[in-house]
Amino acid sequence: MTNKISYKFLSLLIFSLLVLGEAVYASDNVIKISAARLMHEYANDDARADAIYKGNELEISGTVDSLGIIGSILYVNLEAGDFLGKTISLTGIKIRNVSCRFPENAKRQLAQLYKGSKIVLSGTCIGMFGVKVPVVGQMLGIGSIGNVIIENCNIIEPKITPDDFKEVNVQQTVFTSSQLQQEYVKNRIAAELNYDGKYVKVSGIANNFERDSKGIYIDLSDNVTCYFPDLRLSLLPDLIRV
Repeated sequence: MTNKISYKFLSLLIFSLLVLGEAVYASDNVIKISAARLMHEYANDDARADAIYKGNELEISGTVDSLGIIGSILYVNLEAGDFLGKTISLTGIKIRNVSCRFPENAKRQLAQLYKGSKIVLSGTCIGMFGVKVPVVGQMLGIGSIGNVIIENCNIIEPKITPDDFKEVNVQQTVFTSSQLQQEYVKNRIAAELNYDGKYVKVSGIANNFERDSKGIYIDLSDNVTCYFPDLRLSLLPDLIRV
């Protein structure tokens, strides 16, 4: 009888691992989990997920999908489609994210990450901000949509120090408008450290000219706009001829 129970328990354990794909386990009061698994838990039952994860310290592994700055908030979004690896999006915009927020002093570390970077980080889960899908959506396996927010994050892997970030010498670099735009797309945080508030040399095709009371705006291709205050308006005839 004991052997039969043991076999049943072992079979159930193996089946559970095959279905779940990975185990969630805790070490030193830190719950270790992948971003995809965490999103799966919240999408299927956010109340149950809150009971397990909200307010707790997590160690999350995943792949960087995007990163940047909103106001004063530094964030890294980790890839988190459904648990079987499928990405759910709406007109190309992903509607599920594990969004990890970092303190201001992490800027030079985050400047060294890119889309596709493998990362392990720690932080406190504060729950999912989004909407619950109606019953029909639940039956189709869509579940809730939104962002699972992780605050006060810290990078564990890869090992990156702020001193590892090397700024670009903008005085020795000439960008096309496309190259400058791609720098901001690739890593908004790194681009702001390198270029915001500095004089840069940019070449491009002028698509549009607009004037206000203070000067003239020239729109280049690739969504790069150059502003010429009144003191520099004398340069424009040469620019227009070029």
